[in-house]
Amino acid sequence: MQEVSRGRSTSTIVGGRTKPVNVKKLDPNYVVGFIDGEGSFSISVCKHATLKRRLEIRPEFEMELREDDAEIIYRIQKTLGCGSIYRLDYKRYDWQPHIKLRVGRIQELSEILIPFLEKYPLQAKKRLVFKYFKQIVYLFRDKKHLTDKGYQKTLALREKIRAFSKKHYRNR
Repeated sequence: MQEVSRGRSTSTIVGGRTKPVNVKKLDPNYVVGFIDGEGSFSISVCKHATLKRRLEIRPEFEMELREDDAEIIYRIQKTLGCGSIYRLDYKRYDWQPHIKLRVGRIQELSEILIPFLEKYPLQAKKRLVFKYFKQIVYLFRDKKHLTDKGYQKTLALREKIRAFSKKHYRNR
């Protein structure tokens, strides 16, 4: 995965081509609808040798589209004002290349993405996932995830989010 753009950059490169600097913002309601359909709020847990608990927990928001729809991802990034864009090459699966918008920095999640989604609320069941995701981000922002109680609460909220996944969702 290769990073190709930061939320506040002046130019971006995808597939060797420079994208125009004057990317236009989208209607915020369009962006919210797009997030309802294509966005993903996740809490990843990875092994980490140097951390006290030997696990790293990361809240992340992501959206991914085929590269031929890259303009929409850039316009969403511009509208949100945060996140990084990556080009994903899926040759081993014989798929088209994709573009991913990822917001993983706690400051961007808590100060930009969450306020945006509070001002322009999600309409589909993803709003329930967002409610738990937001609580986790605030635990991280306030450094409460570093305590035993906060760590356990983070994992419990993650399980609530996982209950909404395609594999676990049962007519809520």
